Amino acid sequence: MAPKLVLSTAAGQTYTVSENTQDLASIGAFTRARSQDGKWILYKDVKYNRPNDDEPATNKIDDFRFVDPTDGDVDFDGVRSAYLLPDSDEAAVFFYDNYYGGPREVVVSSKDIFDLANPDGISSMIILGGTFQLFNQPNQKGLSVTKSQGNYATPCDMGMPNDSVKSVTKLD
Repeated sequence: MAPKLVLSTAAGQTYTVSENTQDLASIGAFTRARSQDGKWILYKDVKYNRPNDDEPATNKIDDFRFVDPTDGDVDFDGVRSAYLLPDSDEAAVFFYDNYYGGPREVVVSSKDIFDLANPDGISSMIILGGTFQLFNQPNQKGLSVTKSQGNYATPCDMGMPNDSVKSVTKLD
């Protein structure tokens, strides 16, 4: 089954999403969501809570919501963008902004060194499976911390200063 997210307006109109969508605001004012397949992140602003590409998002804990098929219908007023998490138990998603906002990079089951493309580092991450070592310099150098499966919404949750993670490696 292809990933599918069904969004509804207060008037009962529906719209189906099957891929990452940066601007749902131009389509409708959605207040409810239901994942029929896949785990999604819903955002209250366009471009995954980073409407201005030149500035980091000012995300707060209530500016996003996870939704998966076990949740049923989820009320979330103001869904303006949606991101489908990878369907892998051996991946990690690294986000440029707190609370899973802004651009992101995905690392899938590689034990190779992976230098993140964002020179400013990352501010949150989701590890879908496995264990990853995070470094504050490119090429596996500098201070490091090891993290396993979980959601890390802020730099504090990751155990590293904001925007300091520059490279990662998958350990298992």
